[in-house]
Amino acid sequence: MKRFLLLFFLVVGFLFLFNACGDPEDNGYDGVKVQCANNEGCAKTQFCDFENPELVNYEEVYYCTARDVCSETVQSCAFGWQCCNSAHYCVTNVEYSVQEVFCTTGTGGDVECTKTQDCQRDEYCDLESSGALHYCKTRLACSRGSDNCAFGWQCCYTDSFCVTTAEYTPVAAYCDAGDTADTADTADTADTADTADTADTADTADTADTADTADTADTADTADTADTADTADSADSAGSFFYENFEGGDGKWTLEGGWAVGTPTAGPGSAFSPSNAACTVLDGNYQDNASYIIYTTTAMTLPATTPVLTFKAWVETDGTMYDPADNMEVIAHDPTKPWAQELGLPVESDTPNPKDLIGGVSREKINGYLDNNWYTFTVNLNSAAGKEVQLGFRFTSDSSATKYGVCIDNVVIK
Repeated sequence: MKRFLLLFFLVVGFLFLFNACGDPEDNGYDGVKVQCANNEGCAKTQFCDFENPELVNYEEVYYCTARDVCSETVQSCAFGWQCCNSAHYCVTNVEYSVQEVFCTTGTGGDVECTKTQDCQRDEYCDLESSGALHYCKTRLACSRGSDNCAFGWQCCYTDSFCVTTAEYTPVAAYCDAGDTADTADTADTADTADTADTADTADTADTADTADTADTADTADTADTADTADTADSADSAGSFFYENFEGGDGKWTLEGGWAVGTPTAGPGSAFSPSNAACTVLDGNYQDNASYIIYTTTAMTLPATTPVLTFKAWVETDGTMYDPADNMEVIAHDPTKPWAQELGLPVESDTPNPKDLIGGVSREKINGYLDNNWYTFTVNLNSAAGKEVQLGFRFTSDSSATKYGVCIDNVVIK
């Protein structure tokens, strides 16, 4: 009997120790915790959980976590997330948009590839993803009036999507033959001032038309004069639903906190174009525990079809993409709600690395410092399409350190 009891207690003790020292937390993927720095470092059914870091050797470490399950009938995704109905899991608004393409109406994001030729014409092979497998993704849409392609990409105007510089060089392969910067330049083709210009008439693509660029008689050729690097504000304002370069001061805007409109004497040292910009501070650093906001005084009803916001920004704040301590967010504010309830919208940029200067779980916080340059930031306003909103830029900081801050210029909604 004593032997039986001894054996019984030994078995019970072994089972207790086994359960206490069992498998590590699985986080939804076979008991293996995978470290990550972004969502691209995880499987498609996971995301990099920046909100629940673990302390390892006194440093915060982030892990891939299983996405929430959803369906067309059960929309259980958290605020700022949407249901990818084709895959039945939740994705962030940025991933849902055309830039990231986790969900598409076609095959984007689901077809494995080793080169772009494996994908459809309006897709590319995402070879920059950190996983072992690569997938086709839908190309970013663009147009002559809204050339929002990332650094190293160019707009194929005939197809209205972005292609890499390498793809753009053999033009006929990805764009219609002759599609250079002036393929849609009807003003040139019918330009009576150039009809006798033998150098022009033979130059069908008009790409090397040095006579045209200096041709003072070509004053009606608005497509050519604005088709450089948008150095003239008219290129931005033409066809825009909303445009602001702050040259008229702050008349359209309500400013709270440190925001000011004028010529910055610190930070960038000048506006993007030509003289004025809106900055968190014009001549110094922002304050600790700042809560600054600039917004359009009058609400506007956005276009009902794919409204897009672009603006130039110069950024220098404390923090990183993983810890955006001090940052600026873009708000499409519902005038019936308190500003405090509004969350920042996901942002994209034309920085050399698209991840530069943007942090936050949904890539909604503009922060950090890259170099002394102005960059273009793009915000998809589809969530507010056709709605009455006030456009706002909200800057906040913590109590640890301050830097110059943020300046914005050439704000455009199309």
